[in-house]
Amino acid sequence: MNSFIPNAVEADMLDIPTTWCETWCERVTPQQERRLIHQQAEIDATGIHRPFYSAATFRYSTPVGEERLRSTVAELVRHHEGLRLIFHRHGDQWHATSAPELPVSLVSRIALSTWSGEALDEEFVRAVAQFAPGSPHHLAVAVDNSGSDSVVTVLVDHMVVDAYSWSVLLADLGTVYRGDVDGLGPADTSGRDALAAVRAEFDEAEIPEEWQPLVQEMAAVTPIGWINFATTTEMSVPRSDAVRVRASLDIGAERLRQACQTARRTQFSLLLAAVYGALNRMSPEPAYMYVYPSFREGLGLGTSIGWLSGQAILLIPRELDGDALWAAAHVDAIVASAHQWAITELINEKVDVSRRFATRPSLSMGFDQGAQGLDLGLEISANPPIQRISVQTRGRIAVEFLPTTAGLECTVSYEPIRFEHKLINEFIVLVRECLHSLIDGRPRARPSSLDSDRTGNTEGRKDGHGDHRQIDDHSRAR
Repeated sequence: MNSFIPNAVEADMLDIPTTWCETWCERVTPQQERRLIHQQAEIDATGIHRPFYSAATFRYSTPVGEERLRSTVAELVRHHEGLRLIFHRHGDQWHATSAPELPVSLVSRIALSTWSGEALDEEFVRAVAQFAPGSPHHLAVAVDNSGSDSVVTVLVDHMVVDAYSWSVLLADLGTVYRGDVDGLGPADTSGRDALAAVRAEFDEAEIPEEWQPLVQEMAAVTPIGWINFATTTEMSVPRSDAVRVRASLDIGAERLRQACQTARRTQFSLLLAAVYGALNRMSPEPAYMYVYPSFREGLGLGTSIGWLSGQAILLIPRELDGDALWAAAHVDAIVASAHQWAITELINEKVDVSRRFATRPSLSMGFDQGAQGLDLGLEISANPPIQRISVQTRGRIAVEFLPTTAGLECTVSYEPIRFEHKLINEFIVLVRECLHSLIDGRPRARPSSLDSDRTGNTEGRKDGHGDHRQIDDHSRAR
């Protein structure tokens, strides 16, 4: 198995990040900084870095050209600045810049026993990739032409490539390998360029007086500011995502909140979140969105929960007896509070997610997709996909809210391999209790099993059944 990764950067250069800061250097987002602090603390304490990555394997019945694939990866690294980002510290603050040049070379042969095809573990990642704070390496591609099929494995660092930009990356890999380099468009340095455009628009924006309290609240936790909602469709954004977002915005004022939710999920340019709580309470004209740099500035795409592989839906109808009536009366307050992460913080405190799971790697079950998603112009293998497990770190639970005509929809995203369906069912109950407590201050009892289960569940069921509100989504390889 041959592996193509960027050449190693000298360690003493990594100790002097100002070497790369002469062109540009921006402080990372608060969310990203927390992750980097956690990763660096783990490295300092144990000497081991558990990379947070996605991987997929693709099989072809015709040989993959190794030199052609090497040049493809090199072109992609040159094109996407996000694949050359360097996270480093100035004092106690984390910043991002990029290596101006990061050549790709063929490295030593890796024994096939390193990767069985059934498990993709940390040893393999350490042998193939160099994902770590302070490293500009965020992509590794390996090819094995020794068997009846050609097998290509792609690994990406989740610090710069998320579930959505992953699909863009695979599309670009196929585009370059097939020879359509012009299909990539201009070289992607849009992370800093778009950031400058957002700052300029923010400086010119006239924020309505009634928005000032919310502006102050958001400014306390995010670094950029408000821009006019209409200008978001005019920004220079990656073409693959811009079409989708523009289509979602062309729906009129009545569905503005849904458009904001779509923008939040598809993550175009630097827009990581829309203040749909404010848009729900205020007049949509003029409409403003609160923005700050995405985790993945270079690719211009990113979502904080894109890698989670399970969902549980809690729909609270407007026409119900008793306690459920609070939903219709308090939708605005709930959505606004949810955007400020008050609910998520309450849930994290109750369930103690960070303490129970932050230091353990989690296993995200998935299946490779044959050659689907990576079109190299080669004949797809007739062999069935092989099951694989990829290692990811720091399992998460995320909660989102969306007002609908039927009521308030609450989506709980989680990793099924980490949590039994029974625990998720009780977690949904806890979400409801936290909402009650947040809205009207009524004390709620905590489910006993959540109180007693302090060791975490790393042997969670993978079947995803047991509750009619749960939706299986285990087919994704990430």
